[in-house]
Order: sequence, then C-alpha cells, then structure tokens
Amino acid sequence: MRVALGCDHRGFAAKRGLLPLLETMPCRIEDFGSHSVMAVDYPDIAYPLAAAVAAQKCDLGIMIDCNGIGMSMVANRIFG
Repeated sequence: MRVALGCDHRGFAAKRGLLPLLETMPCRIEDFGSHSVMAVDYPDIAYPLAAAVAAQKCDLGIMIDCNGIGMSMVANRIFG
C-alpha cells in the first residue's frame, strides 16, 4: 500500500507523531510536506497529494491541517 501524507505547518507535530506508527505498517509513505513548523500555504501540500491519489500513484492520502477544512476543500476540487 502506498500512503500519501501531508500537513500544513500547524499539523506538523501531529504528522510527526503519526509517522512512527505508519512506519510499522507494511506500506510505503510518500511525504508531501510540510517538513517543519515554518508557515506554508496548505494548497501547495494538498493539491499534489490529492492529485497523486486521484492518479493512483498512492492508494490513500492523509492530510493534517489546523481545522481540516482548507485541505479538504482543495482535495475535493480534484476529479477522482
């Protein structure tokens, strides 16, 4: 299984906490960012992550942001 993982700067700590659990599972993780707590624009993470899932380059995607609305709005604009 291929898992796409991404977060904005406010979700970075949660993503860092989730990574060790995912690494114990038989899956390949593709990390789309953010890679620090420095401010990022969530569409820069959410769009390529959702596009990878829609193109079946990844089997599922996990996006973590401050409230879950922004990244889901971006992902819902991707067909598939």
